[in-house]
Amino acid sequence: MTVRFDERTGYVVAICAIDNLTKGASGGAVQCANLALGLDETAGLSSIGLYP
Repeated sequence: MTVRFDERTGYVVAICAIDNLTKGASGGAVQCANLALGLDETAGLSSIGLYP
């Protein structure tokens, strides 16, 4: 979860990701994409996601 203040609009923006990357549907999609592209099955799944 993260919260940011947008000075341009004066709004506070709260963002939350509900799906856990390694246990949710998105983790399965990454795993399948890795296999389809010939990459290591767990590539990108052991990394901690960051907000830019």
